[in-house]
Amino acid sequence: MNTQTKKRLLLIFIAALFFVPLIISFTLFQQGWRPIGQTNYGTLINPAQSLTHLSTLTFETVTDKQPFPLSNLWGKWTLITVVQEDCVEACQDTLYKMRQVRLALNQNTTRVRRVLLVNDPNRLTKPDEIATVYAGTLLLSGQPAFSTLTKVLYDSTTDTPYKIYVVDPLGNLMMFYPSDANPSKMLKDLERLLRLSTVG
Repeated sequence: MNTQTKKRLLLIFIAALFFVPLIISFTLFQQGWRPIGQTNYGTLINPAQSLTHLSTLTFETVTDKQPFPLSNLWGKWTLITVVQEDCVEACQDTLYKMRQVRLALNQNTTRVRRVLLVNDPNRLTKPDEIATVYAGTLLLSGQPAFSTLTKVLYDSTTDTPYKIYVVDPLGNLMMFYPSDANPSKMLKDLERLLRLSTVG
């Protein structure tokens, strides 16, 4: 075996050391395998549901009646919940969790926004109070945008009230939490997502 052949075999061996683990990892991932200890508390939507085809949907802000295209949400991580009627105890409990989890992210708070989708703003008895107590939460309403978006949210999960949906900065619906979710476990999920994310 000449020197040139030995060099080629060495290069092939080095390349195999690099690529074989990648190929194995990719194959296992495609088949649904995940490392033990890396499970999420929230329910992953697999595959993630892209919302970018709805980018032109336009809502209206409840507090100041300004148009708000859905695409304005892209670029940050977004927590969304939905209220069909008035936002009373259960709804406000969900808003409270969303607020506290975001605050607990400390220096990463600016990477996460919160949204309350409102079916009928006329049914909100205290919209200004909600906007004040849960300051920073976007209150969005307007048809047909509300019905179109909530149909996608419900079809991707189950139609139960006050779930918290997670949309990534690229406009993908990728996870949700039940209304009785544990905020501490939600926080761990979001901390992991933000740590691994290179966008938003």
